[in-house]
Amino acid sequence: MEAQITMTTAVCIALVFLLINLRYFLPLLPKFMASLHRTKACLEIEYSRKDQISRNRMALASILPLCILSWYLEIYSPDYFELLSPAIRLLVTIAVFLGYCLLRLMLRISIRPRMKEEYYEAGTGFSKSMLIVLCFILLIISGILSFCKVEPTGIILGIQICTGLVYLYFIVRKTQIFASSCNLFLAILYLCTLEILPTGVLIASGLFL
Repeated sequence: MEAQITMTTAVCIALVFLLINLRYFLPLLPKFMASLHRTKACLEIEYSRKDQISRNRMALASILPLCILSWYLEIYSPDYFELLSPAIRLLVTIAVFLGYCLLRLMLRISIRPRMKEEYYEAGTGFSKSMLIVLCFILLIISGILSFCKVEPTGIILGIQICTGLVYLYFIVRKTQIFASSCNLFLAILYLCTLEILPTGVLIASGLFL
């Protein structure tokens, strides 16, 4: 009963945030779609303060649906979660994801890139864009699989595969963005520090805590 109440409340809040930000995000959609495969479009978004704000607000609104999905399907479920109530588990899941974002931010601030600042910012902005893409892909995939009466384990597997593919594409594209302003080896080093390290910490916290 508590889990159902928590789920209903969280979904309503997530929908409100998504719908509020969607009206500001829709005018950006053509440029946003182009930025997923064109470095120039990524730079254009970073040059426009209005486009940045619309994209960033939508990325922020995408966090809660991803956390709800992870909590409800127990994708991120350390052993100590068994001791917590459903509502607290959801709050902890959100806190862990925000901690992951904070770690990424601290690493980004602490590193002085040996590349043009606009390309570094474009790579950072692309991370937020891919968060939005991941959110909508996982919501669509989980919805289709649930409608087809797929078992929870099958839904989790589908989500994990989609997440892996999206993350792989993200890493390749961000490497290309960075490599547009520095050599490939340096771009890979930045990616290992800015992306792979915090992601590894997030995965490890779910497996070993």
